[in-house]
Amino acid sequence: EAVGSGRPNQGMAPETRGERVRTYRSEALIAEALAVSPQSYRLDIAGLPSGFMPLFAGGRNAFVPPGNQVVVHGGVSVEELIVPFVKVSYLS
Repeated sequence: EAVGSGRPNQGMAPETRGERVRTYRSEALIAEALAVSPQSYRLDIAGLPSGFMPLFAGGRNAFVPPGNQVVVHGGVSVEELIVPFVKVSYLS
């Protein structure tokens, strides 16, 4: 669950506009988004194509209208990194 912290008003500027992450191909545009969303952060992730710049909503925030509560998938959190594993076996 995440709480809205506002959505950078950039029209079609971002490549993708998710609730927890937005991606950019321009340094100027991602810098502009960081300026209006100070709780967000940029990560340079090894393996991503050059020119693909993700901007993540910080904490339990989302890029939705302020105060809106949303249930979302994505972002950088422990919950997104842990993958449950269930082993089912047959006992005779």
